[in-house]
Amino acid sequence: QLFVRNCSFTATGNDAVEVTALTFTSKIDSQLVPPISPDLLLDRVTIRGNGLTGLKLDRTSADAVIQNSLMATGTAPAIELAGHLAAGLVDVPMARPRRTIRILRSTLCVRKQVLEFGAEGVSKPPLTAILFQDSVCSAEGSGNTAVLASAAQWPSVTSTTSGWLTNLSWSSLSSLYLGFDRLLDLKSSYQVHGLDDWQRVWGKKFSANQFQASLWQETMIPDLTAVLPHDFDTAKLPYLDVKTGTGGLPGCSIQLLTVPGVISQTRLLAIGQRPKLPAVVLKPAGSPQIRKVDLAKEDLGVVLNRNDWPSGSVFEATGSGLRFMSPAKIAGKSLRIVFRQGDGTPLRILPKVHDQKAKPDSSGMFNIENGLLYLQSVTLESPQSSKSAAPPWLISARNSSVVIKGCQLSGPLMQDVEQHQGLIQWTTTLEGKTAAGTEPAFLSVNDSLLLTPGTAIRAECSQGNVFLRNCIVAVRGYGIDVMPIRSDDKLLSNLDLEHVTFSSSKAAIRVEAAPGNNAVSSPMRLFVDYCAIVPPLELKSGEATDSTVIECVGPVRSQKQIEWWGNSNGIVKDVKVLLRQSDSDPIASAADWQAAWGESNDVRLLTGAKGIHLNNNLPNKWISLKPTSFMLDPKSASATWADGGRPVGADIRVIDDTIRAKKAVAENKPGTQVAAPPPRNPVKKDIGF
Repeated sequence: QLFVRNCSFTATGNDAVEVTALTFTSKIDSQLVPPISPDLLLDRVTIRGNGLTGLKLDRTSADAVIQNSLMATGTAPAIELAGHLAAGLVDVPMARPRRTIRILRSTLCVRKQVLEFGAEGVSKPPLTAILFQDSVCSAEGSGNTAVLASAAQWPSVTSTTSGWLTNLSWSSLSSLYLGFDRLLDLKSSYQVHGLDDWQRVWGKKFSANQFQASLWQETMIPDLTAVLPHDFDTAKLPYLDVKTGTGGLPGCSIQLLTVPGVISQTRLLAIGQRPKLPAVVLKPAGSPQIRKVDLAKEDLGVVLNRNDWPSGSVFEATGSGLRFMSPAKIAGKSLRIVFRQGDGTPLRILPKVHDQKAKPDSSGMFNIENGLLYLQSVTLESPQSSKSAAPPWLISARNSSVVIKGCQLSGPLMQDVEQHQGLIQWTTTLEGKTAAGTEPAFLSVNDSLLLTPGTAIRAECSQGNVFLRNCIVAVRGYGIDVMPIRSDDKLLSNLDLEHVTFSSSKAAIRVEAAPGNNAVSSPMRLFVDYCAIVPPLELKSGEATDSTVIECVGPVRSQKQIEWWGNSNGIVKDVKVLLRQSDSDPIASAADWQAAWGESNDVRLLTGAKGIHLNNNLPNKWISLKPTSFMLDPKSASATWADGGRPVGADIRVIDDTIRAKKAVAENKPGTQVAAPPPRNPVKKDIGF
């Protein structure tokens, strides 16, 4: 007996590998009636891979149940049935079929055949019953030659009206069969294409609406290794009129299935070295005292430059409308600034420039060295004037950790300003140490909107990692411009992106080769999960012609300076070039992209006409851009492509909510008690709990 629950089986590679996930076989029961019925149960099982037979049942007695399971087997049959009685042995009459196979609430998708029946060289195979109930069988890809079942090696008699296939019956309740070129292959040349032919073979009637020509998987799945349960969400069935006994749709409920996110040994090794998000990002350090700053009365930059506050201080800056701030210079300290909305229009902060004719006296509005800067819920903007002597960056950090949480950083959006270079400049050196002195510096940007005609982030790094989580990066230059620095023959920094939406007129990511003549022994790794490359901004005609996903300048790839590790990303068809290289031709096709990085380096890449689609066209003016401009079309594949059926790219609603500074909670006066407001929807207590 075999019971398999809550498991997954994956055969790696795109080509047919001719292997079987589960085999249930016996030679003994071909001669004797077993004292115990051999039971087989597959429950909540996922089987995926091209050429991977899901189940081979090679015995004469079996009571098999497949329920709440998914099989995507490509060129192999989902289920293969074989086994026959020993020569000269008379079949003992039984009250029920020797073999019963029940497929319940399951989904089976194939390129060749769902079931293959084998009983070669015998006239009477064991009595076998097949039952499909509340299930879906689907042919993969248009123009397929898939068949629902093959009985080319099963004895048949075409002269009878009670069923042509000897000792074999098929029952079907509330199930769907979608997109099959043929329904059944026989030993004879008789073609079983339509419902009438199918009913003639089995000698019984079937519900006509269970057999539909519509395709569910309209295109061939490029890599069955990377199939995820939500790719077979039954809510997307092309035919919805077949209902189960409980009123739902047939097929497996995807919520019941679990599969691993990584599948190859090399990928496992790489993912094992993925950097962890620093704890301070998830849970910022508190402070016994919070220093409050009224932005209507005080210049935040002046307050910080006094340097009369201890390291680890938390500032709460409150204001409204447009406020100006002198560039702040912080060295050897850590601080956190939480911005609060005061009465009035939304708070926006610009750098204060004392002498418009002078050159900027600092690199950024916030400058920090050998420390930690944590900014939360603020809108920072660059001046719109082309004559302003404002700093070239909004934030400039050297050998420091920077956390940006729920912020909007905007460059001069009204026009091109020559001295503006970008939003964040993050530099690390091998000699530099953070304030704590224990971990390398890092840059973390979370739940934020970055808009600039220049570069969003420039990382000139010899150590430390860059993390982006749930962000929108919309630029006319480069989204992330990485300039790594060697440590001997190693590159010590990594780029870790998750749920990021890029809209870039040049490149979403640019990597410039680290100086040196030899290949590196330890490359920089780019971990990119659930990200979306959406249509590039094109505010001037032709400026987005060279838009690309990643641009490598110098011998980046020939010296093996970077590795790409991607998972479930989406690229809009408007971006024609995926990889641009200064020493070779650009790469434009998904197949060449896969070959450039490695078979398992990028899994479940969504490209083509049915991939990324925005809900609306991007506006052609900077001032009109807002987080909701980047909302995905809920009907597109990209809306459910990420893990758990979530959209790729940023969670737009979260960003739209978090980048607005919230009002401070009113303090209670000593000795007073404030009654808690009643719940909006009071719920009666359950006496049983």
